[in-house]
Amino acid sequence: MADAWERARARIRRLDPAGQADAEPVSVVFVVCFAIALFASGACYFGFYQPLVDVPHHIAAAAVVADYGRPGSIYPALYEPLDVLSANSLLYSVVGLVGRAVGVERAMTASIALYVLGVPLAVLWSLRAFGRSPWGAVLAVPLVYGMNYLGGFANMLVAAPFFVLAIPVFHRALIAPSWQRALSAAALFVVVFLLHGHVYLWLGVLTIGMTLALAGARVLQDPRAACRVLGSALLAALPSLLLFARWYRRTFSAGHEQGSHLTSMTGVEGGFGATFHDPPTLFRDLGEVALRTLQDGRDLSVIVAVVCLAVVATALSRGTKASGPPVLELCFVVTFASYFVLPESIKGQDIIGPRQVGLSLFFLPVFVSPPSRASRGARALVVAGILLVTGAHLTMWRRALVRMEREEHRGLDDVLAAAPPRLSMHYVKVAPKGAIFAGSTWWHVEKLYMARGFGYCADTIGTLASAPLRFRPGLDLKRYAIHGHDWPHHPELFAGYDLVLVRKWRPSPRDLARAEEQARRIAKSGDWELWRRRGAWETAAR
Repeated sequence: MADAWERARARIRRLDPAGQADAEPVSVVFVVCFAIALFASGACYFGFYQPLVDVPHHIAAAAVVADYGRPGSIYPALYEPLDVLSANSLLYSVVGLVGRAVGVERAMTASIALYVLGVPLAVLWSLRAFGRSPWGAVLAVPLVYGMNYLGGFANMLVAAPFFVLAIPVFHRALIAPSWQRALSAAALFVVVFLLHGHVYLWLGVLTIGMTLALAGARVLQDPRAACRVLGSALLAALPSLLLFARWYRRTFSAGHEQGSHLTSMTGVEGGFGATFHDPPTLFRDLGEVALRTLQDGRDLSVIVAVVCLAVVATALSRGTKASGPPVLELCFVVTFASYFVLPESIKGQDIIGPRQVGLSLFFLPVFVSPPSRASRGARALVVAGILLVTGAHLTMWRRALVRMEREEHRGLDDVLAAAPPRLSMHYVKVAPKGAIFAGSTWWHVEKLYMARGFGYCADTIGTLASAPLRFRPGLDLKRYAIHGHDWPHHPELFAGYDLVLVRKWRPSPRDLARAEEQARRIAKSGDWELWRRRGAWETAAR
């Protein structure tokens, strides 16, 4: 038994990236606790339908890639080919390609698992690379279930673990420049850019600051060393900068503007410029928009507990010297503070500032990691707090998922299964909000039909000039803002769409009679209904 324990310790030491001699060793006890937390999180993720608002929106784009060029596909007539070198394109390329074999939804589920399970692993590696205690990585397990996750920002989620890893990899390329380290950082930068433009730009802000700080500290003592820092940074950034320049030119070239609609659209008005919130709104939204994920707000207690743990761990650290430079600490402070200065939206992209809070949470565990020089009792207190908060949050999250699947999701799959393939679908958003999770959980669910039936929904990323997948110019997409209980009284709806999906529709007798004149209900289960317009012969027979 003792030999097996020692072999486990030796294997952990070989995998540990910590180079500091005084860094706390990774114990077998930590590995067991961390593995249990990851398993519990994975069981929540794979075991239930997830409240990922925008994920069906991204599934639709991947479905276009998966079905593009197949016999009978309607997508070549609607969309231009995917630009695989554009920002936000990599997820659609991979999910679309893999989805041809295993199904688009399964491929997307596996991709987002890279966020759920990959971010805690990336946080662990980063903590160790800077000589910090590994215990903070346990807390990263529940912290992934934040606003960005609830929003279902699929590209941003999958980019997150690479974003976290890029910080220590780039730092090592600066403090000890080499071709291998610079190229490793360059590969991560390219992956982050291809996954999500927002994350890439913020990674640029952090790494530029890191470069200037290190080069500035060395320029007077050793100008050659400062030049090596700058050269390594340029080598790491250059490939992704070339891709960024290409994307920027393509997006903002003559006739194109970020967020502009390349097609004529019915019922849509384009926005313009940036929108900033005033300070009172920013502080109100910090809890309501940027942090809260449950309607009852109970999850905010987790944030309070994490802050308390951070205060205790920081107090225990007084008088002790950290094993490595405070890079992760500064990344947290700058990223969190950016929420208060970045715009809420720009043309073609909203929810900018609040996403920064979610990014900052990936660096928060560094403040909760108990210092190695603290007393055994104090360290045990912090570790116990970490385990308690993690267990409480995962339990709370699982219970919410059980409720949502039983009370709200039930019936959706049955209704979508009744939809014939390769038709057009409109979703009447009578009740897009759920009662359990914050936000509009059911906002984009109709686009699951694009993955299951490879049909058509107008409201996809193809409407944006900055997107890697665009509708062909000149199409009339007929994107109607018809979302009331009286939707059957809009004849243009059935003139433009074959199928209508509704949730929690409570029609008056007049509404129901009008719907039955134009369509027939082909499926109803739970709160969900699916209607199909009648053909010309069917209408005449009536």
